Amino acid sequence: MNTKLLYGIIALLVLTIASLGYMYFERSEPTPAPTPTTTTQEPLETQEPTDTQDLSSPAEFIDMESTGTELGGAVSVSSGWIENPTTGDLQSVRLYEPSSPGPHPLVILIPGGSGDGNAFERPNLDTAEQLPDAINLAHEEFVVVVYSPLGTGESEGEINYQGHDDQDGLAAIIAAAQALPQTDPDNTGLASFSYGVTGAAGVLARYPELGVKYWSDWEGPSSRFYTTVGCPRTQSRAGITSPANFQCDDDAHWAEREASIFIQSLSLDYYWRIQEDKDHVQPTHDHTLEMLDGALANSNIPWVRVNNGEMNASYTAETLPTVTNLNHFPVYAMPHIIELSQM
Repeated sequence: MNTKLLYGIIALLVLTIASLGYMYFERSEPTPAPTPTTTTQEPLETQEPTDTQDLSSPAEFIDMESTGTELGGAVSVSSGWIENPTTGDLQSVRLYEPSSPGPHPLVILIPGGSGDGNAFERPNLDTAEQLPDAINLAHEEFVVVVYSPLGTGESEGEINYQGHDDQDGLAAIIAAAQALPQTDPDNTGLASFSYGVTGAAGVLARYPELGVKYWSDWEGPSSRFYTTVGCPRTQSRAGITSPANFQCDDDAHWAEREASIFIQSLSLDYYWRIQEDKDHVQPTHDHTLEMLDGALANSNIPWVRVNNGEMNASYTAETLPTVTNLNHFPVYAMPHIIELSQM
C-alpha cells in the first residue's frame, strides 16, 4: 500500500471521531494504525515571530475565587478568568495550589485538539487514588494552571485551533500566573498533550520574554502533514470541529499553527518529548523525529531528549527509543515535569 493511500485511510478514521479530534487524553487504546512507514516532507522554513501582544504590564486574573480544597486541605482550588488580549473574550482558568508556603514551581497544562482544560480535572480511573491529574500534580508542590482555549469549555469566543489568538491568551495566562506571590516565575514549565503542541510552541517562539524554563510534549503533531494525517483533503468538511479539518495548501492558516516551524526559533532550557510505542493518532513516529530535529538544530535549546534516550541525540525511525503504551500523564508526563522543575 503506498504512503498517500495509507495516510488517507488513517485520516478518514480520525475524522469519524473528530468532533473532539486530537483530544489530549484518551484512556482507551489508540486508534489502530498500520505498521509505520517512512514519509518525507518538503524542508521547512524558519519564520520570525510576529504580531505579539505587549506584556510589559502583566495581565491579571479576573474574579479568581476559591472553590474549595482537596486532599484534606493540602490543595486549594480557585476558578476565574483571563481576558484574551487580542479578542477581548474571557477564557476560563483554574488554579490548583499547594497549601504549603511558596514560592512553588509553576506548570501550565495545555489541552489538545478542540478540547478544553476539563480533561485534566476528571478522575483518573487508572490510578490508585483516582484523583484528577491537576490535583495529583499540585500535591507534588506545583502551582498548576488549567485553562480552556478560545471557544472551548466555558471560554468565550470562536475556536482558534491554537493559532495566534489562542497563543496570545495563553501568554496572558502565563504572565498572570507568574505574577502570583505563591509561584516561582523562574521555574515555569509547559506540558502539552497532542495538538496542544501548537499552542505551546507558538507561545514559546512568540513570547520569549516569559522566560519559560521547560516544556514536556506528549506526541504532538509537528506540522500540517501530521495534523491532517497526511494532507488528504481538498476542502474542509462542514460540521467537523477538528484541527485536522483544514487543507494543507491553506498557508495563511498553517503559518500560525506548525510546531516544527516554531521550535526552530524559540528559546528554552529543556525540551522533553514523550513518544509511546503506538502513537494515539499517527501510523508512524515521523512527527516526533521532525520535532526532535528542529529542537536539535536550535542552539537556543541546549537540552533535548525523547523518553529515556540520550540527551541531544539524533535518531532515525529505526533507532527512536519509544516507551510502552500506558497511562501517559501519571507514568510519563508527571515524572518528567517533576524532574525538569528540579534541574
